[in-house]
Amino acid sequence: MSTPYPPRCRAVRFSQFSEVVVFPHEIMDSNAYSPADVRRFKQDLISDARVMARLLATSPAVMITEDDLLECIGIELFLKRGLARQAKERKQAHLNAIIAGQYLFSEEELANLSAISSRWAQGRAVNCAANYSGFSH
Repeated sequence: MSTPYPPRCRAVRFSQFSEVVVFPHEIMDSNAYSPADVRRFKQDLISDARVMARLLATSPAVMITEDDLLECIGIELFLKRGLARQAKERKQAHLNAIIAGQYLFSEEELANLSAISSRWAQGRAVNCAANYSGFSH
Protein backbone atom coordinates (compact mmCIF):
# COMPACT_ATOMS: atom_id res chain seq x y z
CA MET A 1 0.00 0.00 0.00
CA SER A 2 1.48 3.34 -1.00
CA THR A 3 0.83 6.68 0.62
CA PRO A 4 0.22 9.92 -1.26
CA TYR A 5 3.03 11.58 0.71
CA PRO A 6 6.70 11.36 -0.26
CA PRO A 7 9.08 9.93 2.35
CA ARG A 8 10.17 12.50 4.92
CA CYS A 9 13.64 13.89 4.49
CA ARG A 10 15.84 14.57 7.49
CA ALA A 11 15.81 18.27 8.25
CA VAL A 12 19.35 18.27 9.64
CA ARG A 13 22.54 16.82 8.24
CA PHE A 14 25.81 16.53 10.11
CA SER A 15 29.17 16.81 8.47
CA GLN A 16 32.79 16.70 9.51
CA PHE A 17 33.33 20.05 7.82
CA SER A 18 31.88 23.49 8.38
CA GLU A 19 31.43 26.44 6.11
CA VAL A 20 31.89 29.98 7.36
CA VAL A 21 30.28 32.90 5.57
CA VAL A 22 31.59 36.35 6.44
CA PHE A 23 29.43 39.37 5.74
CA PRO A 24 30.91 42.85 5.32
CA HIS A 25 30.12 45.29 8.16
CA GLU A 26 28.07 47.44 5.79
CA ILE A 27 25.55 44.64 5.28
CA MET A 28 25.34 43.81 8.98
CA ASP A 29 25.03 47.47 10.02
CA SER A 30 22.26 48.18 7.52
CA ASN A 31 20.09 45.36 8.92
CA ALA A 32 20.71 45.95 12.62
CA TYR A 33 18.49 47.77 15.06
CA SER A 34 19.66 51.18 16.20
CA PRO A 35 20.95 51.52 19.78
CA ALA A 36 17.77 53.48 20.58
CA ASP A 37 15.63 50.61 19.26
CA VAL A 38 17.53 48.11 21.40
CA ARG A 39 17.11 50.30 24.50
CA ARG A 40 13.39 50.65 23.81
CA PHE A 41 13.00 46.87 23.33
CA LYS A 42 14.75 46.23 26.67
CA GLN A 43 12.62 48.84 28.43
CA ASP A 44 9.45 47.31 26.98
CA LEU A 45 10.56 43.84 28.07
CA ILE A 46 11.25 45.01 31.62
CA SER A 47 7.96 46.89 31.78
CA ASP A 48 5.94 43.95 30.41
CA ALA A 49 7.63 41.52 32.79
CA ARG A 50 6.93 43.75 35.81
CA VAL A 51 3.26 44.12 34.87
CA MET A 52 2.79 40.37 34.37
CA ALA A 53 4.80 39.42 37.48
CA ARG A 54 2.63 41.77 39.55
CA LEU A 55 -0.55 40.33 38.03
CA LEU A 56 0.56 36.74 38.65
CA ALA A 57 1.65 37.52 42.22
CA THR A 58 -1.51 39.36 43.21
CA SER A 59 -4.21 37.37 41.40
CA PRO A 60 -5.66 34.05 42.54
CA ALA A 61 -4.75 31.29 40.08
CA VAL A 62 -8.39 30.82 39.09
CA MET A 63 -8.55 34.46 37.99
CA ILE A 64 -5.61 34.15 35.55
CA THR A 65 -7.03 33.91 32.05
CA GLU A 66 -5.59 32.19 29.00
CA ASP A 67 -4.95 35.64 27.52
CA ASP A 68 -2.99 36.61 30.64
CA LEU A 69 -0.89 33.50 30.31
CA LEU A 70 -0.29 34.07 26.60
CA GLU A 71 1.10 37.50 27.50
CA CYS A 72 3.84 35.67 29.44
CA ILE A 73 5.15 33.64 26.50
CA GLY A 74 8.69 34.70 25.82
CA ILE A 75 9.18 36.61 29.06
CA GLU A 76 9.05 33.65 31.48
CA LEU A 77 12.66 34.11 32.52
CA PHE A 78 11.99 37.70 33.52
CA LEU A 79 8.97 37.07 35.75
CA LYS A 80 11.08 35.97 38.73
CA ARG A 81 14.06 37.94 39.96
CA GLY A 82 17.38 36.25 39.13
CA LEU A 83 15.95 33.57 36.86
CA ALA A 84 17.26 35.13 33.62
CA ARG A 85 20.76 35.41 35.14
CA GLN A 86 20.57 31.81 36.38
CA ALA A 87 19.47 30.57 32.94
CA LYS A 88 22.27 32.51 31.24
CA GLU A 89 24.85 31.04 33.64
CA ARG A 90 23.52 27.52 33.08
CA LYS A 91 23.59 27.97 29.29
CA GLN A 92 27.19 29.18 29.48
CA ALA A 93 28.19 26.27 31.71
CA HIS A 94 26.49 23.86 29.27
CA LEU A 95 28.37 25.38 26.30
CA ASN A 96 31.67 25.27 28.19
CA ALA A 97 31.14 21.61 29.11
CA ILE A 98 30.34 20.62 25.53
CA ILE A 99 33.25 22.57 24.03
CA ALA A 100 35.70 21.14 26.56
CA GLY A 101 34.26 17.64 26.15
CA GLN A 102 34.47 17.45 22.38
CA TYR A 103 38.20 16.67 22.56
CA LEU A 104 37.90 14.32 25.53
CA PHE A 105 34.86 12.15 24.82
CA SER A 106 33.42 10.00 22.07
CA GLU A 107 30.29 11.21 20.25
CA GLU A 108 28.10 9.00 22.43
CA GLU A 109 29.73 10.20 25.65
CA LEU A 110 29.41 13.79 24.46
CA ALA A 111 25.71 13.25 23.71
CA ASN A 112 25.23 11.87 27.24
CA LEU A 113 27.10 14.84 28.71
CA SER A 114 24.90 17.19 26.73
CA ALA A 115 21.72 15.44 27.87
CA ILE A 116 22.78 15.60 31.52
CA SER A 117 23.96 19.19 31.24
CA SER A 118 20.74 20.40 29.65
CA ARG A 119 18.26 18.67 31.98
CA TRP A 120 17.47 21.91 33.81
CA ALA A 121 16.45 23.66 30.56
CA GLN A 122 14.48 20.62 29.41
CA GLY A 123 12.63 20.45 32.71
CA ARG A 124 11.84 24.16 32.58
CA ALA A 125 10.52 23.81 29.02
CA VAL A 126 8.33 20.85 30.02
CA ASN A 127 6.92 22.78 32.98
CA CYS A 128 6.16 25.82 30.79
CA ALA A 129 4.47 23.65 28.17
CA ALA A 130 2.45 21.81 30.80
CA ASN A 131 1.30 25.08 32.36
CA TYR A 132 0.36 26.57 28.99
CA SER A 133 -1.47 23.44 27.87
CA GLY A 134 -3.50 23.46 31.08
CA PHE A 135 -5.10 26.69 29.89
CA SER A 136 -6.06 25.49 26.41
CA HIS A 137 -9.50 23.97 26.70
